[in-house]
Amino acid sequence: MTQQKTVLNWIALLGIVLLLVGSLTWMAPTDTDYPTAAEIAALVDIPEVEIPEITIPESDNEKMEELWDKVYSVEIEYLEEEAIDEVETEIDEEDVLEFLEDEGYNIDKITDLEIDDDETEVEIVNLGLEDEEDREAIVTLELKVKYKQDTGSTTTQRETVIATGKFYIDDEEKEVDLTYSI
Repeated sequence: MTQQKTVLNWIALLGIVLLLVGSLTWMAPTDTDYPTAAEIAALVDIPEVEIPEITIPESDNEKMEELWDKVYSVEIEYLEEEAIDEVETEIDEEDVLEFLEDEGYNIDKITDLEIDDDETEVEIVNLGLEDEEDREAIVTLELKVKYKQDTGSTTTQRETVIATGKFYIDDEEKEVDLTYSI
């Protein structure tokens, strides 16, 4: 039995030695050269792609605007009227006089200030369909101003002033930012 144990011990020892030798050769560096990522990328041929230019015909926009105007005609009309009323209310003769003086006009007093309704334009920025407080519009009015000059002349002068008002709602209050130009 001792002889059997000795043989088994030698076999076990030989197996362990073979495992050690095998693992050393497996971990040893090899002479194989692996390509780098840059070398692999240099071999790949990527064709150039041309993206075609896309043009949208104008008629599609016109159809969308017509549809928009039909579907929301009541809301559009309400916002336009409300914006025009608020901007007209904000127009002040003293502000127009001050604007014209700042532009270099010698004005004694304004004798007449009229809004030319035919030249009124409204651009709706936001109709406020989801939230009424989001409503916003830009109103452009043409003001016909008649005035007398400081020079002592009795003739009445005329000038056209453009009033542009940005109508919006801030904290549930209607607001207008008004600017003048010639």
